[in-house]
Amino acid sequence: MAEAVHQTDTASSKPSLFELMAADGLFSSLHPAVRHACKIIAARYPSTQTWLERHFDELFLVVNALFQRHYLFTYAGSLAENFYGIKRTPVSSGDGRAGLRLLPGEVYRSLVWLCAFPYVKAKLDALFEELEHQEASGVRPEQEWRRRVHQLVLRLYPPVHATFSTAVAFCYLAYMFDKCGYHSPLSWLSGVRLETVTADDWRLARERDDKLSSWTRLRSRGLPAALTLYGLHATTRLASHALQVGSFLVQFLQWWSGAGDRDGRRLGAADVAPPDRRPLAQGEPEADGRCPLCGRTRTNEAVLAVSGYVFCHPCIFRHVSEKGRCPISWYPASTEQIYRLSGPGDD
Repeated sequence: MAEAVHQTDTASSKPSLFELMAADGLFSSLHPAVRHACKIIAARYPSTQTWLERHFDELFLVVNALFQRHYLFTYAGSLAENFYGIKRTPVSSGDGRAGLRLLPGEVYRSLVWLCAFPYVKAKLDALFEELEHQEASGVRPEQEWRRRVHQLVLRLYPPVHATFSTAVAFCYLAYMFDKCGYHSPLSWLSGVRLETVTADDWRLARERDDKLSSWTRLRSRGLPAALTLYGLHATTRLASHALQVGSFLVQFLQWWSGAGDRDGRRLGAADVAPPDRRPLAQGEPEADGRCPLCGRTRTNEAVLAVSGYVFCHPCIFRHVSEKGRCPISWYPASTEQIYRLSGPGDD
């Protein structure tokens, strides 16, 4: 187990708001950094790595859940919380528990808010942005019930999101002025309070760490269990050390990927040059102003940045939303890489 990067010699068991916010942001900053690397790989090898980009969130969710489960059971805290010397303590524990111990129900309840909630929230954010883009572009589903669902999401999601953000800000202020024992609504929903790890906790954690690092001790549990525990612990230790060494690098990569979005580019889009385009022969769709997808004269023209081909905006938006690639070059693409060349009314 890695030592915390920040320990205080104070009798108070309450972590500072800075430590809690840093712990919340540390592991979340790893997600865009790893995603950026995966998108570059997918752009380099589109025929073999497209699945990695399309299913990255689900793969990251599974790996994250395995790591967090191991840390919650072993050290009573998430990977990032352990990194900052913070532990989780049940709010109501009348069984006289002491040290680093969470019951299975408490662990899985924490996992829901540590792993599943960020995943669902990210998907809802992406869905709202896509529906908002479709609404602004005049692209609407044919089925009436789907149009109603889309309108309902567009109306309800902004106030729900604003309510949650307001609750987080309120908890920050209340925690900072000692008016609340939770710095986040998610801690309250998890049924735990966050405390600073004590010296006795560190000794207990080292003992558990030594036990999990000893193949002789683990061998008594049977070969499958020993291999699983030993491999998982070795991997999580590697991740913890990587966080220690690369915490600054992770923050830099997050800033780097964010700068790309602010410039209007998707991650990985500007790092790979578009494929060389051959001269268009007379009669080909794009050569005479026709859309390569529908074959008709282009209306509401839009260009796909990864390849440079021009389509009707509804056609290319629908195709990229469903297929995730350029229909001509097959380069991985997203709807954010579609740029309109004319207004919705310019036919």
